[in-house]
Amino acid sequence: MTPYELLGLGAGATEAQVRRAYRRLARRWHPDLNPGNAEAARHYAAITAAFELLVDPARRRAYDASGAPSSPPAAPAAFAGFDFSLAVQGADASTFGDLFVDVFRQAAGQLDAAAVRGVDLFATLSLTLMDVLRGGTRRLDITRRVACPMCGGHGRLDAPPTPCRPCGGTGQQRLGRGHMVFVRPCEACDGRGVVTLRACHGCHGHGHHPTASSVEVTLPPGIEDGDELVQPGAGHAGVRGGPPGDLRIRVRVAEDPRVRRVGDDLHMTLPVAVHEAVLGVRVAVPSPEGPVTVRVPAGIQSGQRLRLRERGVPSRRTGVRGDLVLDVVLVLPPVIDARARGLMQEFARLHPEDVRAAWYGEPQGAARGDDATVAPEHSPVAGRPTQAE
Repeated sequence: MTPYELLGLGAGATEAQVRRAYRRLARRWHPDLNPGNAEAARHYAAITAAFELLVDPARRRAYDASGAPSSPPAAPAAFAGFDFSLAVQGADASTFGDLFVDVFRQAAGQLDAAAVRGVDLFATLSLTLMDVLRGGTRRLDITRRVACPMCGGHGRLDAPPTPCRPCGGTGQQRLGRGHMVFVRPCEACDGRGVVTLRACHGCHGHGHHPTASSVEVTLPPGIEDGDELVQPGAGHAGVRGGPPGDLRIRVRVAEDPRVRRVGDDLHMTLPVAVHEAVLGVRVAVPSPEGPVTVRVPAGIQSGQRLRLRERGVPSRRTGVRGDLVLDVVLVLPPVIDARARGLMQEFARLHPEDVRAAWYGEPQGAARGDDATVAPEHSPVAGRPTQAE
């Protein structure tokens, strides 16, 4: 990635634009604002190096002329005496900050020449509940920057020696302040006066190029929504031959309308008709492995639970599967005709006990209060279910 790309700028950006872009990115990636985040520290170092290069007119001109990443920072400018025929004034005159700023840039500027680890690549993988239960592998299509095979990610190739254009083959740059003359080694050629490297034509000096590829991702059984899978070395290519970053995959598990996950257990609602609850019944229940016949005992109450052992989600820690828990819900018939109503009235005469007796205090009449009409809830379940294996 070029210094311009790191700062999100074009090649014609002004110095003010460079400074604004750097300030914006520095506020986001500064290590003090991202404590313990190694990736933020690396990104901050990279944008700082890019800023130091582009804000320096001489280094920026040398970079633009050679089309290759800049060389390590040159030695500070040295005083070379006086030249009274030299009278550079106004905007063209170098300031003392221009002459001596390299002294303070040397430590940070070493980052320009050193290999830098590639940026991590982030992706999202959508799964179903069956994917979570079975595990296995999935193919994920990504687009990432890979190292150029021609230059090995360095962005430069060896070339026949040619005179350096920025310094005219002298190997030095002359800076003037009034009548004082300062010289320093040319950054474009490292003071040699000749250029022996050229920008790689395979990647145009960037050291990398985008490539679409497919990555095989291993899914451990029992993975949860929001988990992150890391594929080491599958991220973007490093800078100047540095190691590649990682591929970080965020897992998203689609909701199932019939099943909800609680830890390693799966919970389902089991509708039971009134006569089935009274007499007992065997029903086919859909499970991850297919339909399973479950015996509903006679006299079961709405809200009680039936548990099928080890038919839930495999534990990522122990490998043991959780349970499939069935929450029983009694369902009344939608329409009751005269004969059914008569049977229910006869049933009420045979069982006159008050099922809400435990609710009332003493005396019962005072606790029951006034008559009131209420609308039924949408959900047939009243209160929390009780445990019944």
